[in-house]
Amino acid sequence: MAESTQPAGDDKRPVNWINDDKWVHEQFESYPICKLYPNLRVKVEEVLVRWLAKFDKKIIHRMFKANKIFKEFNESAPFLQHILDLVESYTGPKLTLFDLCSGLGFVGCFLSEILDPEKVGNIYLIDKMFPMHGCESTNTQINIDHIRKYEWPIEIQCRKRNIKKTREQREITTLLESRPGPVILCAVHLCGTLSLQAINMYNSSNKYICLLLKPCCLPGKVHVYQKQEYVIGPHKFTARQLYKEPKWRGKFQFWNDNLMQCIAIDNKNLQDIPVSLSKVHPQNKFIFAARSAEDETEQSGKDWEMKIFSNCTKYQKPVTNPPNTQENSKLDA
Repeated sequence: MAESTQPAGDDKRPVNWINDDKWVHEQFESYPICKLYPNLRVKVEEVLVRWLAKFDKKIIHRMFKANKIFKEFNESAPFLQHILDLVESYTGPKLTLFDLCSGLGFVGCFLSEILDPEKVGNIYLIDKMFPMHGCESTNTQINIDHIRKYEWPIEIQCRKRNIKKTREQREITTLLESRPGPVILCAVHLCGTLSLQAINMYNSSNKYICLLLKPCCLPGKVHVYQKQEYVIGPHKFTARQLYKEPKWRGKFQFWNDNLMQCIAIDNKNLQDIPVSLSKVHPQNKFIFAARSAEDETEQSGKDWEMKIFSNCTKYQKPVTNPPNTQENSKLDA
């Protein structure tokens, strides 16, 4: 938001010299959200205009830098609309939202402004790049002043967690079990094997009412040389199989198809929604998975079903049976 500091008598408050509503509206003109989700676009614009009036200039500069916030909302639109529809029809104990690898938390912040506080109790932003609790962010961490220093209609809390680390996965599980009702697991733009970790989380508990997963980049090709094998529940595939697929589109399709097979329920769907503006690497795959009341059954309790194994050295063979130790309990790459 551009501003002028021309004083009017003794009033030295900044005077806006652009129309925020018009400027925000114009930024979305080139994005597919306009045609795919026109009603959602209107809601996003209203919230962004409120943020321009709400936050100080430093926060606005950080959030709106290079106008990437509009790209983020465009590419998150299918999940935002899904969550709005889900909450509107939901009846039961208050829901909680976990936003994995949330970055600045645009998804959670927007939903806090829009969702019904009578149906959603808390929103948790989870990212390993957050500062420690009570500490100021460094230059290499995500600045969350827009969360800490402002009130939100639905309470937003930040959790510094690395979902690849077993100990920190347990901490997320403890948080999950403390929630009074079901939890929505949202994961937008997860890079590489982070998508597998999100599926691990979803498979581990029936308390996750749905999984909304948008994979980003593929695992690194170094996994081929490490002879990496990915095992989630009954399904397994290898990095070598992934990189044998022709061209990037073939690899990305193979990756998403196998992610779908890793999800341990039948009610799931992989949709190709053309939100990306990229012509070279269009990341338009959206994974939706949901549990019904009938799925609220006894969990498997087999820890080995939520592991990823690696035979990174010549001395280590691929694991095909439930392990007896916690060795290789997580993917380090």
